[in-house]
Amino acid sequence: MATLTVVYDKGFKGFLEHVGHYASLGIVDFEKYSPSVTALAEVLFPEAIPGLTAANAAAALLIHTIQVVQQKWAKAPAGSETNLAKLSDAVAISGPVLISMLQPHIPGMNTERVSAAVNATVAILNAIPAPVAVVIPVTPVAA
Repeated sequence: MATLTVVYDKGFKGFLEHVGHYASLGIVDFEKYSPSVTALAEVLFPEAIPGLTAANAAAALLIHTIQVVQQKWAKAPAGSETNLAKLSDAVAISGPVLISMLQPHIPGMNTERVSAAVNATVAILNAIPAPVAVVIPVTPVAA
């Protein structure tokens, strides 16, 4: 049995780009590599702790949105991605929902706050080390 070893050397972002680019290999369990949603919610939205359910849902939505945006841009032609375009996509996707979810707990929740939360979440996810290698067994097919 032969093996195929894939090395991730660009951290979490590189890992997500690889997953998006080679989606046919299947999506690795994202939650395994993401931070605790509760801890992230407490950092991003401390004033919403009384409404922690909403904050947890907001943090989970942010993580999922960032995953989707990274996968979308990983499939784009090389050189076409920009951080501003990714941020714009993430805010457009999650902004209205986050604002409506958190407005009762955070008066003044707005697009700028969503943008800051997206940037903070991306920074946290980029700081998480990705797995060094994944070994995928490959069984030769008889002719």
